Parts: sequence; C-alpha cells; structure tokens
Amino acid sequence: MDEEKGMTRFQESFYHRVFLPAFLAGSAVDVNGQPGYAEVLVASLVEERDADPSAARRSLTALIDAYPYEKGGPLYAKDTLAMFCFLDGDFAAGYDALGLGATASLHLTLAEHLGHPPLTALQVLRWGEWGITRKGIHDMNNILRALQARLDAFQAENGVSIVTDFWRRLTADKPVDGVVADIEDEVQQVFTAGSWSRTDPRRRGSTPIRRIGTLKARYRGLSHGLNQVATTASSGLG
Repeated sequence: MDEEKGMTRFQESFYHRVFLPAFLAGSAVDVNGQPGYAEVLVASLVEERDADPSAARRSLTALIDAYPYEKGGPLYAKDTLAMFCFLDGDFAAGYDALGLGATASLHLTLAEHLGHPPLTALQVLRWGEWGITRKGIHDMNNILRALQARLDAFQAENGVSIVTDFWRRLTADKPVDGVVADIEDEVQQVFTAGSWSRTDPRRRGSTPIRRIGTLKARYRGLSHGLNQVATTASSGLG
C-alpha cells in the first residue's frame, strides 16, 4: 500500500498512468463513481497551491466539473475550491463555490460585501430545524416553491435577505427587552430580559428555554426564526 495516498500499487499505477494524464489532457476517464482518485488529486492541488495558486484553482474547478459530487466526485472538493477563492480574496467566487454548503454564519458575514445575494429555499431549510409535518414532506415541492416565493418577495421589498434582516434586529444596539419585543410575534416566542420561553397555543403558560443576553442565545434566536420562516411557508400546504 502507498501509505500517503492509501492506494494499492495497481491503483497508484492507474492514477499516474491513466487518470492524471487523461485529466490534464482534458479527457477525464470514467472511474465508475469511485471518488478516491479525484480525492488524491485534490490533496495534491492543496500541496501545490502555494507554488501556483491560479493553476491550482483552475485545475480544481476542472476536476469538480469532470467529477461532480452528485456523480461520485470527491466530497470536499467544493469546500477546498472555496478555500482557494477566499485565500485569493475572491469572496464572491468562494461563496458561489460552496452553493448549498454555505453556512448561515458565512452568509451573514459576507452578505453586505457581496451585495446581499439572494437565498434559496434549500439553504434556509438546511440552516434550521425542520418544522414540516409528515404530510408536508410528501408535498415538499410545493413547500419549497412557497418558501422560495417568500424569500424572494422579502428581498425584493427590503433589499436584503430575510435572514440578514432578522439577524440585524437580533443584534441591534439596544436593550434586550427592545430586541425581543421586536421579534417575538414573528417567531411565536415569549421573552423576558432574563429568559427565553416558548409559547405553545395548546398549553397554558410557557417553558423557559435559555437566557438571551449572549451572542449564542441570539444565534439560537436566528435558528428559531429560520424554522418559523420554513414552517409558515408550508402552512396551508402541509
């Protein structure tokens, strides 16, 4: 075995004699959905990037096109490409490379710099905890369309994503009581300055969950907000 690459001698020979020359020539070979060869190339490009960043980025882009993850390509290739782009200072390309893999925190960090890119329904669903009923799951296409319509309408009216707007309100420079009063109706929560409580219309009263005076608690508030966006978009459908 090649300890560094985790390949047998036959696999290593195939990589150097067939896979790599064909890829460099622009005629990628069919590897029957096995990601191992492409993963070795990704690792090699990471090592080679310092010597020629532009060449490494071009090669990695071509590799992703030739062996997309959906067809058995390497799992972390897009994350690696995003890293290359960020290191180059090309934040727009890095954000685009991640696609659905872009996190909520990354969106919030880069939104203003990138001119507030629109969100997709699948992104928002990935960021929150699904609150969709079993019937709704069977009608997922309509739920995604309804959620996308809400996201698009909000951005068209306000110029920023609903997530960015909600985060701005959560982190507003004002007393906590003022922050929670601004959001509790939308996320169907009841807050006080010292506690975070969930209101369930089927029960009397509410159950304290978490203090809201910290950044962690405010980020949890963003998660509740995302859940509510997805759930209300599916109301009447699921």
